[in-house]
Amino acid sequence: MKIKLSDITCSVIKFKENKTEVYVDDNVKLKDSPWFIYLTTKNTDPLYESFYATRKHKDHKNDYWYNIKNFDKLFLSIKLFGYRKNLCNNSLFQNRFNGKKWQGGKGPIKIDKKCKICDGHHRCVILYYIYGPNFIISIDKFKFVNDIQPLKYV
Repeated sequence: MKIKLSDITCSVIKFKENKTEVYVDDNVKLKDSPWFIYLTTKNTDPLYESFYATRKHKDHKNDYWYNIKNFDKLFLSIKLFGYRKNLCNNSLFQNRFNGKKWQGGKGPIKIDKKCKICDGHHRCVILYYIYGPNFIISIDKFKFVNDIQPLKYV
């Protein structure tokens, strides 16, 4: 299966208007993710709001946090080396690159047949930022994103 990055959606936990109750928005385009806003503007406010909303959601611990420095490290890795599915499952690599207390997923990016991210929101946003909304990714029969070569910079 092939999917254009602009057709992929993710879930983001958000506050309702009253700023005390939260809900899961299951139809967020990558360009509207707080992580994409961070990449394009370096504004962390939408990220922090999402972290705080996630802490209030019943399915998450009340200490949810994702280290932005680790995200920046992941961004640089994908920019330089592309996306390599086999490294996502390699515990030796993951523990060395991310440390044993890494907050993000350690498996490959998984996308369902409705173009919704099951795992890999952060990495998909990075791909969207680097490769652009019209870039087409391929998904294997297990719904995992296949390898993506790094862009060639001159």
